[in-house]
Amino acid sequence: SLKSHPDKAGGSDEKMRLLQEAKTVLYNNSKSYQDVISQLFSNDIRKALENLETNAATFLKDARYKCVSDMLQNLESYHLMTELVPKLRSKQEIQRKVHELVRGHVKTIQDSINNHWDTRQFKQLHDDFTRLASIDSHLSSFSSMNVSGWVKTIRKDVEEDIDKLASKAVAHLTSEKTAFANIKDFALQLILLGRILDDLPRFKSMASEKIHNLLQTCQEKPSWGGQFLFKLGM
Repeated sequence: SLKSHPDKAGGSDEKMRLLQEAKTVLYNNSKSYQDVISQLFSNDIRKALENLETNAATFLKDARYKCVSDMLQNLESYHLMTELVPKLRSKQEIQRKVHELVRGHVKTIQDSINNHWDTRQFKQLHDDFTRLASIDSHLSSFSSMNVSGWVKTIRKDVEEDIDKLASKAVAHLTSEKTAFANIKDFALQLILLGRILDDLPRFKSMASEKIHNLLQTCQEKPSWGGQFLFKLGM
C-alpha cells in the first residue's frame, strides 16, 4: 500500500482502492473462517471442559496422578480455547475445582492412614503412603495446592505416633518393679515397632533406632536388665 499510494511515484487512487478491497475481503474471510472453526469445535470444547472435573475425579480414584498433572498443565493453554469459544468458565475457576478434588482425595487418604494406624494394619498403611508419595511426585510442582506440605504433615503425625510407642515402652523401664509388672505391655510396644520395621519401609530407620534405644536402655540396667531381656525371650 505504501508503494501504491497516490503520493508515490507509480501510485494511484485506483490501486489504493483495489488494495483496500482486497484487505476487506481477506479480513472478512478470516473472520468468517474463525467463526466457522468456532462453530465446528465449540460444542466439543465445551463438553471437554465440562468433563474436566469428572475426569479429574476418576483419575484420582484410579491413582492416575500423572493424568491429573497433565490436565492442570494443559490448562496453561486455556486462553487459546477462549479465543475460539466465547463465555467459557475462567481458567482459575476450573483450577480451583480440580485443586479442591485433589485436597479432598488427600484427606481421604489421610483418613485411611489414621484408620489403618489405629487398627495396626501396617501393610495397608504402606500402600496409603505409596499413593501419597506418587501424589507428591506428580503434583508438588503446583504450588497453589501445597501437596508436599500435606504429605509432610501426615508423615509427621505417624512419626509422632511411633514416638509415643517408644515413649510408652521406655516409661516401663524406670525401675525393676515397674518393668516386670508391665513386661507384657513393653513386649507389645516392641512387637509393634518390629512390625513397623518390617511393613513400613518409609519409617524403617526410625523404628530401628527406637528398638535399638529400648534394648540399650535395658542393657544399662545392670542389676535386672539382663534378666528382663531374658524373660522377654531375648
